[in-house]
Amino acid sequence: MGHMGKTFSQFSAMSGIRHWSSMRSESRKKACQRCAWEEQVKEIAGRRMSVDQLLDFYAKLGPKRSPGELRMTHFDPARSTTTDVVRHVVIPESRCGDTGKALAEVVQSSSRTYCLPTSSSTVRMVTHHWANRFRDLVAAVVADSLGLKRWDSIADELSSGREEALRSRLQGQGSLHWEYWICAFCIN
Repeated sequence: MGHMGKTFSQFSAMSGIRHWSSMRSESRKKACQRCAWEEQVKEIAGRRMSVDQLLDFYAKLGPKRSPGELRMTHFDPARSTTTDVVRHVVIPESRCGDTGKALAEVVQSSSRTYCLPTSSSTVRMVTHHWANRFRDLVAAVVADSLGLKRWDSIADELSSGREEALRSRLQGQGSLHWEYWICAFCIN
């Protein structure tokens, strides 16, 4: 009874009734937001690093390199964690002004171009623990690319600076350019 003398739009506002055009507009807005979300997910999922790029990155860690290539001079394969490497190398190397990019994006834009396999069968997602040794993360990826069930011998080779020998084995096996999605490199 309190609705007598009200216009339809006043009644609609009081009762929660909305005009069909406003509902369609909201639906389009939600669909647009969903599309943007899906595009962002696809873009992040499309980031990756090849084993070759990962070995390049690893080879530049520590005091053993020439001054132009030094990254994280205090890197110790037996002690430095993934968190250490991300804080001391990944974040600074991927900073762009006040913001940043995922390191995989930076590496892709400045990297050698290869004819990578078009099959997604060689793209793998890697999970890891941030407090584990970074060397072991790299060793696990290399071991997977070589088809090994264990990664400890690969970790020993990485500790000894034998990245080029590993690269040769990977090249010979055809897996040097296999790609991996690792959050430490693929998320900003």
